[in-house]
Amino acid sequence: EELRKKLGEKKPIEELMGESPQMIIAMLTRYFIQLVRAAELRRRRASEHEVASALRISPYFVKNIIEASGNFSSSHIDHCFAALRDADVELKSSGREPALVLDLLIYSLVRGDVVRPTDYFLV
Repeated sequence: EELRKKLGEKKPIEELMGESPQMIIAMLTRYFIQLVRAAELRRRRASEHEVASALRISPYFVKNIIEASGNFSSSHIDHCFAALRDADVELKSSGREPALVLDLLIYSLVRGDVVRPTDYFLV
C-alpha cells in the first residue's frame, strides 16, 4: 500500500518492498487500472462508497485512489501502461538486472514518459 500511495502522490520511491519484479508490475498495473476506473466513476458523479464497491476495495483506501486519479492525466496514464508493458517485456526477455528495469519503470511512472534501459545504456 505504501508503494501505491507514494506513486499516487508522484513521490520518489526508495525501495520496492522486497516483492518479486513480476509481482510489482502486476500490483502497479492493477493500481493504474483502479485509477482509470475511479476517475471514470467520479466523472459520472459516483459517491466514494460506489467507487469502493465498483473497485472492490475497502472504503478506507478509496479516498487515496480518488485523489491519486486526479494527479494523472489520461496521456500520463497511457504512458504508464506503456512503461509497465515495456518493463514486463524487459524482465522476461532481456536478462537485464531486475533492479535496473524496476528503477527505470518507477521513474517512468512518476515522470509520465517511457524510459527504457536502451535509452541510457549500450545494448
